Amino acid sequence: MGKQNPFFNHRGHREHREILEKSFWALRVLRSSIFLCRNHFTIQRLRRGEARFARTMPIPVLNLKHRVRITSFVALLVVCAACDVLSPTPPPTITPTRALSGPTLEPSPTTDVRPPTAVLAEDQILGGPGQNIPEAAALAPDSALPPVPMGTPGATAGSQRIQLVMADGAMLSGDLYQNISTQIETTTPQPLPRYSGVLLLGVSLAEWGDFPARLRDAGYTVLAMEIRSGGGTADFSVMLRALSETATVNPALLAVIGAGEGANLALQGCAVDLLCDTAILLTPTQRDVLSSAMSGYNPRSLLIAFSAQDTAAVDTARALQLVGTGDVRLEPSSAAGSGAALLFAAPDLTGTIGLWLAETLVE
Repeated sequence: MGKQNPFFNHRGHREHREILEKSFWALRVLRSSIFLCRNHFTIQRLRRGEARFARTMPIPVLNLKHRVRITSFVALLVVCAACDVLSPTPPPTITPTRALSGPTLEPSPTTDVRPPTAVLAEDQILGGPGQNIPEAAALAPDSALPPVPMGTPGATAGSQRIQLVMADGAMLSGDLYQNISTQIETTTPQPLPRYSGVLLLGVSLAEWGDFPARLRDAGYTVLAMEIRSGGGTADFSVMLRALSETATVNPALLAVIGAGEGANLALQGCAVDLLCDTAILLTPTQRDVLSSAMSGYNPRSLLIAFSAQDTAAVDTARALQLVGTGDVRLEPSSAAGSGAALLFAAPDLTGTIGLWLAETLVE
């Protein structure tokens, strides 16, 4: 055997050998093209009758520098065309590799909704605490959750301290008075009886004294709330809707009793919320504001109690009676006092309020 040409025997790499062969044939094609161009140039000159010029004109010859440049350019084109052979694209991986944001994980085939430290049965996966709340799912649109109990019910007054979340996220405290009678234990739970609901609005829970408990004993579910400055009708709507969602309240029979600043808010809130069936105002003072609100409150009934010695309350009560289209009753008292204090200064006022609620809160 003759000596092998090392030009075509480069350590057995087939890809490199193919590239070199392509480069070799490209050089031969380039050489043939140059030769054909030279012959074509001569033929064209002969056809034009310039044979003498063709015989005497020196044929252009490429020097070594130009040949090296052309050869290098052709070799570069061949190498670029063979890049896929030298560096093939790696196949895609099952798990994504490191990206600019960091390493990623392969997605799970299924979603496991169970907590990592608890084992739930199949029928409990979507029924555990914090996932589905039947009380919240049963609420109508734009309604509010019932009051959240805080601590244990009071031993003496029979009240339950609660908290309500306002529309802006603020937490307001109140007292809930319910008639929950002891029932005989049965295999099937019995629904709680529903009573008419009364919302008490004042600047302090203590100012009402035993009045909420007396209303509860008379057959009402009572929610006493402290109002805040700037809360307005937005707070009022949350309070009234929370009372209507209480398990022991008939949402079709709701009354609002306001004292002092709470009386002003009671009428303004009832003017924009039709859940309020009747309102009782104890010494209201904002005559112009409340007179404008009466257009939205009419034609519902209204009871206004005030001291005859309070000129601002007297003027407000008379102005509201003039613009009211429903039953607007005035209850002036000769005793001195304002707000919830009028309940204790005029003992007959409590009975008057009880008769008013019995007459207006009827189905």
